[in-house]
Parts: sequence; structure tokens; C-alpha cells
Amino acid sequence: MIDESGSGVPVTETREFKFIANGNLQAILERDYAEIQRAYISECWKSVIILSGSAIEAVLLDRLQDEGSRARASSKAPKGT
Repeated sequence: MIDESGSGVPVTETREFKFIANGNLQAILERDYAEIQRAYISECWKSVIILSGSAIEAVLLDRLQDEGSRARASSKAPKGT
């Protein structure tokens, strides 16, 4: 996003990930979201991909930790490990 004032300065948006139960993961996601935007503006595509993958992993980890017992009880979950 470019600053509307005409200065041409790239602007990033802040976002709160309130749906994340783990406070540490939430803080990491918020920090990484800002960095993803800066990398995107700078056209650092590999960094964007890696940081985005890490963000997805954090969201999935939070969901798994939140619903771990349901995940382990699934008939498709590995048994005996």
C-alpha cells in the first residue's frame, strides 16, 4: 500500500490475531505479519513465502494445541506413538 499523502512512502497495516489462543504465537504472528508486508513491498519474494508459511504453521499449531484431545481421538490419528 502506498501512502495517500503523495509522499510515496510504503505503509504497512497492523492486524490483531485475536482468534489465536496462545499469546506467544499471537505476538509472533502480529510481528511476522508486519514483516511479510515489508518484504512484499521490497519484492523479497522468498522471504514473503517463508514468513507466510511460518504464519500458516503457527495458526495450525494453535488450533492443534487448542483441540489436541479431539485430534488424538480422531479415527485417522496415528495410534501408539
